[in-house]
Amino acid sequence: FGTDAFRFTLTALAAQGRHIRMSEDRIEGYRNFINKLWNSARFLLMNLDGYSSGDLTPTGVEDRWILSRLQRTIGIVRESLDEYRFNDAAGAVYQFLWHEFCDWYIEISKPALSGKFGEEERAVKQRVLVHVMEQILKLAHPVIPFVTEEIWHSLPGERDSIVLTPFPEEDPARLDEEAEEKMRFLIALIRGIRHLRQEVNIPPGAFVQVRLRGGDQDFVREKEEYVKRLARVESIDYLSPEQVVKGEATSVVENADIFIPVKGLLDFDAERKRIRKEMEKVEKEIEGLARRLENENFLTRAPAELVEKTKERKGELEEKLARLRTVLELFEE
Repeated sequence: FGTDAFRFTLTALAAQGRHIRMSEDRIEGYRNFINKLWNSARFLLMNLDGYSSGDLTPTGVEDRWILSRLQRTIGIVRESLDEYRFNDAAGAVYQFLWHEFCDWYIEISKPALSGKFGEEERAVKQRVLVHVMEQILKLAHPVIPFVTEEIWHSLPGERDSIVLTPFPEEDPARLDEEAEEKMRFLIALIRGIRHLRQEVNIPPGAFVQVRLRGGDQDFVREKEEYVKRLARVESIDYLSPEQVVKGEATSVVENADIFIPVKGLLDFDAERKRIRKEMEKVEKEIEGLARRLENENFLTRAPAELVEKTKERKGELEEKLARLRTVLELFEE
């Protein structure tokens, strides 16, 4: 699996007082993280044509957001290292790289990097990407020294070894609660549309119409390009609070309602059969778990962790069943 993958696995699992149950599956999972870091760096290097260093002045809310999230990550990592909570330090780097930098900022930056919004915006995105990547490499270097050193020397500019550079320090001036609040809503909206598409089984390649009621509609209009591209949306209609919508797939995200018209996208008869079959399968599994949880021998003899997992699984299935019923009612209408 490689030295860095093994080191990161040991660090991520090494909570104080915990005995590590080592398995190759766990190492493989963290090897995927190393690959994610490598691939994000490779993407960055492929999009640095014309790069020039300069003042790091973010222009878009997404730039302010990623720089603010970076500062919070630096704070968590430094505090965790000071308190010998090495697993929390590794977890913070993992979360930031994968679920914020790669999943969102890089994806949002792609149109600007292609020159769609002009050379000035492209230059801003390049500088932010390089800066954030540099800080990620420094934060991760104590745990994964080899891959970070390799990537470090591939970035623009003359560079000494990464081990000689100052460790990142949190910059309170970069913290931006407004940007974090706005981006949290935008991300939740995109996830909500994706989840709704999945719930009603809309084909992955199909573009959908979306109606939005409530929420920060002015901000969504400003960032509509991102929503359309990342959630495969053809158009967005902005509804007033009093407008009533019926017969459409519905989801609620924070203070906003999302509607997707499904007529013409799906074979309703086939979908009704599929959902009923899925409901039967879920109901049978719930019944099996319920019988297990009613069995005194299981409750008294099984490890507490297994009992808790069984309860959690039953709760998850009950939530899934409720969602399936909602979708079936939509198709029945």
